[in-house]
Amino acid sequence: MDTFSKTLGPGLRLGWFTCNPLIAERLERHGEISSQAPAGLSQAVVTQLLVNQWGLEGWVTWLRGLRAQYSARRDALVDALLAEIDFEVGDGDGMFSGSKVYRKEFRPTTGGVTGENTGMTVRFVPPTSGMFCWIQVQFNGFPDPIAVAGLEETAATHEGRLWTKLADEGLLILPGWMFCAAKEVLINEHPNKIGYYRISYSDPTREEMKKAAKVLRNVLQEYCEIFGLHQ
Repeated sequence: MDTFSKTLGPGLRLGWFTCNPLIAERLERHGEISSQAPAGLSQAVVTQLLVNQWGLEGWVTWLRGLRAQYSARRDALVDALLAEIDFEVGDGDGMFSGSKVYRKEFRPTTGGVTGENTGMTVRFVPPTSGMFCWIQVQFNGFPDPIAVAGLEETAATHEGRLWTKLADEGLLILPGWMFCAAKEVLINEHPNKIGYYRISYSDPTREEMKKAAKVLRNVLQEYCEIFGLHQ
């Protein structure tokens, strides 16, 4: 499944499937009893642009320009992260198998709490496509957060608490639980043990990326200190 919303404009909720004819027929039947058809205005705009103005050659030229732009933005974000956090680079395992992984261990530095079993492990793989960078944070040896009345179950986890703390400092990213299709997925990776965060590099300037990396570093260490004291 592909979409024009990520290449032409976010308001163009129009896309296409590349699939077997049997699957295409089923998708068509499903569309007839659900959305019925994409917005007519979106179809007219895309048709006018791709068929009557750009043509295939113009469309490919546009995509190449986007690829160069997002590659440069990706590199700027990775450079900003590496400038603020002394990541180590190594071969990935598990879900990171086959990739070069950037890894950083955060340990409590106060309260007399030390050791390899307490702290946070932060890992990420520079994306090869798209406009988002995903960061994994492992919460090692931390007690579960104290439940707070009125706070949603997902927001009350370490993943949710760290996300809130980042937002309070001005860094607006999204936590992994917002993208979880079902609670069953959390069985092996509970958000009190492992958290995921999606960082967009499609809009911020280089200076904003540098500021974001600094906030990320400071909040990660601060969060590590807070929960390290409770061991």
